[in-house]
Amino acid sequence: MGLGRMGEISDISFHTLVSASDNFIRPETLREANDRISNAIAKLPIFRHYDLGDALHSSSDGQKFETSIHTLNARHSPKYFGLKKGVVSYTLVANNIPINAYIIGANEHESHYVFDILFNNTTDIQPETGFPCRMATRQSIRTLRIP
Repeated sequence: MGLGRMGEISDISFHTLVSASDNFIRPETLREANDRISNAIAKLPIFRHYDLGDALHSSSDGQKFETSIHTLNARHSPKYFGLKKGVVSYTLVANNIPINAYIIGANEHESHYVFDILFNNTTDIQPETGFPCRMATRQSIRTLRIP
């Protein structure tokens, strides 16, 4: 949903939404907001009920999305998009909570981002082990020990 449609269905004008978007919504502020939400969820008692054994585990995988706008990361991938372009949202999840994500090209191998997504996690949630998706580990699951 774009800012125009949001302005139509809410009591906030389009110009106010544009001003807020231009002045306050940046990658740094989005990351901080997402970290705060993830950290707050991690403080709930139910969060640790999803642990495997006594350890907090994570997994990472990519979701493919077709793009209608040509962006820097949008790439052709006949397997997923036919003749169109798309991107991959590569996400690190711990106990069903997304804690880090990257947008990468559909032609890039997800395994190149496994270490990066674990190492650059800025939340207070620090998984003890991580399981990349099967594709990222070439048909075998390897456990990554996180210090």
